[in-house]
Amino acid sequence: MSEKKKGRFNVIDLIIIVVILLAIGFVAYRLLHVGGDPTPTQKVRITFFEEECRSFVPEHTHPGDPMMDGGENQYLGVVTDVVVDESQTYNYDQRTGEMTVGGKENYCSVYITGEVEGTMTGNGVVIGKTLYGVGHTLILHAGTGKYYIVVYDITPIED
Repeated sequence: MSEKKKGRFNVIDLIIIVVILLAIGFVAYRLLHVGGDPTPTQKVRITFFEEECRSFVPEHTHPGDPMMDGGENQYLGVVTDVVVDESQTYNYDQRTGEMTVGGKENYCSVYITGEVEGTMTGNGVVIGKTLYGVGHTLILHAGTGKYYIVVYDITPIED
């Protein structure tokens, strides 16, 4: 006959207690650490560029419109300027071996400049949890226009 002695712990009891304490510690750390020192942000001017865009799309983007990164579902800031120019289609001429740049009918190039709030780093600007550097490609929603665009320039705005 085996009698169970009250008040004794076995290995399984000890493991359960350790797991419960670790879970409580993790939850407490996450709740208390969230309010830790926030990274300072600043206003940044960011310019996007698209070489070939349907001509009717920029008509739907104006200064003051909101900008959003469609891939990250991240609000970026507001449009401050839209510059539309002739499309920049690159063609290779096999006869001469030269690259030529020409326009394409019903297409344009577009520069969209906006003001965003972010953290400047040595590699670009962090907005939300995404790092945007020159050359970064994204789907930009600006106003009701949708652009497949690249980051062209990033400049901190001095107060």
